[in-house]
Amino acid sequence: MNKPIFAKLSPKLLILVFALILTSFSSGKRTKLNIVFIGDSITEGGALKQPALEATPLIVQQILSSNGQFTSVDVANRGFSGHTSLDFLPTTNTDFPKVIEAANNFNKDTSATLLFSIMLGTNDSAIFGPNGSPISADQYDQNISKLIDALSNQYPKAKFVLQYPLWYSTNTQNNAAYLEEGLNRVESYFPKIDNLVKKYKKLAPGGYLPVINLALIFSERIILGCLSLNKEKKHVLSTSKCRRI
Repeated sequence: MNKPIFAKLSPKLLILVFALILTSFSSGKRTKLNIVFIGDSITEGGALKQPALEATPLIVQQILSSNGQFTSVDVANRGFSGHTSLDFLPTTNTDFPKVIEAANNFNKDTSATLLFSIMLGTNDSAIFGPNGSPISADQYDQNISKLIDALSNQYPKAKFVLQYPLWYSTNTQNNAAYLEEGLNRVESYFPKIDNLVKKYKKLAPGGYLPVINLALIFSERIILGCLSLNKEKKHVLSTSKCRRI
């Protein structure tokens, strides 16, 4: 059975992202690319006025479609506001069926490359509010592993990209509370993601596949990687009160 291909992008790779995209399929043969984006409101586009038109998966599609590397690029946005890694587990039967539905639709075209982009963890780190929160680093690691294993077993030729969850300011709280405690927790997920990448790359030696980090192209402000609150207590991107990683 073919093993899935994994990679992890962080803000430090911003400058390299677009150059690496052009060489990510080294065979030189133009191919079809189908991407299922798994995430929370950041993926969904919850902070945008018109997420159906402006959500980052659509921007990714536009960028990749315009570079001539692929014959076609299709995306499915499976980002859900307020959801955690727990919501995406097969056993909870909440978001996983929606991911499978999208992947099955894409998988009908056997000539296309199927890719899963996973960026979860911001809601997991909350002090209270989102399902299962607060989710410890060990539990987060288990949840992401179970999600990856379930998808790779069903789609053995699929490729995967793991992304750091977005970090935020220490005053962040809306219907949930994040604050300093949550920020410390979300940072504790980063080494777990690093270890997951190492684990799965051992299953697929040489299988590094750079694509696009949602957090890095959502807007110029999000490059700073912070969430804060506006007057309506909705999360927005902030350039102040931010801890750099």
